[in-house]
Amino acid sequence: MKQHATVVNIDSNHHIWVSAARQSACGSCQQAKNCHQPSIFQAHSLPIKVQSGAYHLQVGDEVSIEIAEQTLWQGLAYLYLYPLLALSIGASIGQYWAGESAAIGGAALLFALALVHVKQLTKRQNDKFLPTVIKKLN
Repeated sequence: MKQHATVVNIDSNHHIWVSAARQSACGSCQQAKNCHQPSIFQAHSLPIKVQSGAYHLQVGDEVSIEIAEQTLWQGLAYLYLYPLLALSIGASIGQYWAGESAAIGGAALLFALALVHVKQLTKRQNDKFLPTVIKKLN
């Protein structure tokens, strides 16, 4: 996934922050010209922390950023599949050992533990999931 962005901040730790327009699902739709559905995301932009790569950037620079598809899928698995799997396993174990009320408790417990674990993983591997500047446009 590639997107154009503008460098808006370089903080004291030399982290680069860019502002990129939020893309709606309508952006790649072939019927976008004929559709009269309002897009609530058109004018919004999000500040995003990125890796600068080999580029020396300054505030105001236009850049192209990219996040690898594999990284995107891995992040989605951490955020969605892992907690959902923990929820299912917790419910199954609880149901097996003590019935319905234990299934609810087991599901809640393992789901909460999975969320805490995901939070720890993302803190340790923060830079691994960041988009990277692939090109300086100006």
